[in-house]
Amino acid sequence: MTGSGNLNNTTAAQQLTHLLHQNDAAYPLISKLLAVPTYKKMYLAHVKTMLQDNFTNNGPYYTQAQAMQTTIASHVQADQNKFYTYANFTSNLTNDVSTGGGGPGGPPRTKPGITNLMNGRYSYLMSQSDFTAAEPIISNVTVSDSMPTVGDTLIINATITNETTVLLRFRTKLGGISFEKVTMFDDGLHQDGAANDNVYGAEVKIDGGFLEYYIYAENSNIGKFSPTNAEHEFYTVFSRTKALGNIVINEFMASNNTAVTDQNGEYDDWIEIYNNGTSAVNLSNYRLTDDASDFSLFSFPLGTTINPNEYLVVWADKNLTQAGFHANFKLSAGGETILLTDSNLVIIDSITYGSQITDTSFGRLPNGTGNFVDMPHTIGARNSLTGLVSYDIAINEFLASNGSTQADQDGEFDDWIELYNYGTTPISLDGFRLSDDKSNFNLFSFPAGTVLNANDYIVIWADKDVSQAGFHANFKLSASGETIYLTDSSLTILDSISFTSQSTDTSYGRYPNGTGSFQTMNPTFNSANVIHSIVTGDIVINEFLASNSSTVADQNGEFDDWIELFNKGNTTVSLDNYSLSDDINNLKAFTFPIGTNLMADSFIVVWADGDTTQTGFHANFKLSASGESIYLTNSAMTIIDSVNFTTQVTDSSLGRYPNGTGNFQRMYPTFASKNIINTGIETIHNQSIQFGLYPNPANESFTIELSKSSTNNNVVSIYNNTGQLVFQSKINKHLTVNSTKWNSGIYFVRIGSSSAKIIVD
Repeated sequence: MTGSGNLNNTTAAQQLTHLLHQNDAAYPLISKLLAVPTYKKMYLAHVKTMLQDNFTNNGPYYTQAQAMQTTIASHVQADQNKFYTYANFTSNLTNDVSTGGGGPGGPPRTKPGITNLMNGRYSYLMSQSDFTAAEPIISNVTVSDSMPTVGDTLIINATITNETTVLLRFRTKLGGISFEKVTMFDDGLHQDGAANDNVYGAEVKIDGGFLEYYIYAENSNIGKFSPTNAEHEFYTVFSRTKALGNIVINEFMASNNTAVTDQNGEYDDWIEIYNNGTSAVNLSNYRLTDDASDFSLFSFPLGTTINPNEYLVVWADKNLTQAGFHANFKLSAGGETILLTDSNLVIIDSITYGSQITDTSFGRLPNGTGNFVDMPHTIGARNSLTGLVSYDIAINEFLASNGSTQADQDGEFDDWIELYNYGTTPISLDGFRLSDDKSNFNLFSFPAGTVLNANDYIVIWADKDVSQAGFHANFKLSASGETIYLTDSSLTILDSISFTSQSTDTSYGRYPNGTGSFQTMNPTFNSANVIHSIVTGDIVINEFLASNSSTVADQNGEFDDWIELFNKGNTTVSLDNYSLSDDINNLKAFTFPIGTNLMADSFIVVWADGDTTQTGFHANFKLSASGESIYLTNSAMTIIDSVNFTTQVTDSSLGRYPNGTGNFQRMYPTFASKNIINTGIETIHNQSIQFGLYPNPANESFTIELSKSSTNNNVVSIYNNTGQLVFQSKINKHLTVNSTKWNSGIYFVRIGSSSAKIIVD
């Protein structure tokens, strides 16, 4: 059929011509395109491919139609304004449906069933001479080198029959550059074997990071592409640089069972990249893959830099949700190829390997330049057949702004760095280095013969005065913040610390000594780090919860971190301008408002949630569950109490025991009440005092009634939703509380270890 638009029945739609408007000047694009014989043959080739790939009887199109029908079925059924029935909708996938007349008095119209239409159309079109004529057959497409170097000339061959003309189309540049074309020949003169043997050949020079190409053949009737969906699809060959460069694949592990974990504690495959050079290299958009046809599996993010002698590890775990470098592929323990490209997709290194040994890595020996050999893993460090060398040494403490604390042997108050051997055996420091510049580890090197004994310390003065006796480095520390690096003699980084702005005469050291996280502290030069909590008054930090998941919520129902203060004295204390903070450089992160008082033997709670818009006491900081410090200062900005803590357990608080005076111990949270140690929930229940509250909600007053009379002088304490004590009294059996002046809200009533909530309207 050659009609253009008279589609009033299913047969007409099935037999609509595939060359519609080819001779119609009113449609210049299609008419001019089909007027060029080669373009028409290309068009026919693509139409035939689309028919065969998608529209065979009940083929892929039918699967897609079923999926779409399922997706919208409930919405169609619920639509009250549709012009057809739901039964029409469900049956029209396969059956024609009559939808009534096309207007007043008009004849009924039929909507073809999708399979009825497309199966019939496929059969009709595939019976037309344009598609029954013999097409070229393209097979055995090969390239002379699957891993060429930039500048090489490649030979492309293919076996082709039923052809009159063959073209090779190719490109070697990024950025959507159009394909160039050269003619392929079967004349015995173009690297194609013997003349007229149906093997065609052509030469192409690869002058970029890759070659993308496809083949097109035609005869007098129709064309044929290989791949059939060209140029949307194409063959790809990636190139490599001619010589091993500075950035190399240095080591990898393809079967990691118990060797080393990523930051999430998972034993995943990994690939180590190393910089052999003498200058930093920007790795932005450098790629890693195990599939030469897909270089989108891992790309270093913009701004990624690798310094000289530095290692970067990429976890090949197919988990892109984790922090750090994680690739969207896994390595095969049975063997495959790993490819590393630069930002232009030029392959700069690769390794093809066979079956791997579990928990044994494959790495270059000598490090960075040699061939790959099996070895104990040295992830992030210099390759060695002895594996990683472990040193029990740490940067333990440093002072980056020394005004008056400890002077060197020349009486100068210089910056200093303290190392500590927390192991049980001496460590030779021959060739060990310290630096604040990752691109230059030569700023300080321990002389031969230097030994650090077990449980001993050594101090290096960072004063940039190497003429003085002793250990003096050729750099100074920046009080505004930087990074300190400690390496062994092979320049493997053993320890490092990045820090921000420092306070004069306040050091930064590991607590617990040698192994803990860094905390601000009074300098403990050449000795064990100790953090003293200063308790000089009656107001103390009594308890805190740094990881609150489900214990007690604030007035907005949020489970936030909190800090509890306690007045262990005998008189009320004004908290006007008292402050709480987790930053030694900003002690007024939270300040109590004027008029805040804390009665004797009473508690007050501050929510450390960073949300100062909420009512009550809410600080402009959150506590770190991984550890930090809390400081309490009085109105004169003197620190009157502080606590340093390490990693916390969710829903488990740290509190003073005995209450108000003792050391901090882990306990079940006792929010706004006396700290109790070693008392589980069940024990508390057994010791609890049963009482009732009525009416609840209350208006002007409410009554507290014990389940039985008591002569134990029980005390009722009532707190508002900010943790402030608002009422306290003894109770025997009954007690009526006047709440006329209280703000509306939730209040917490505690008697001994028992508690309840009451709502005041």
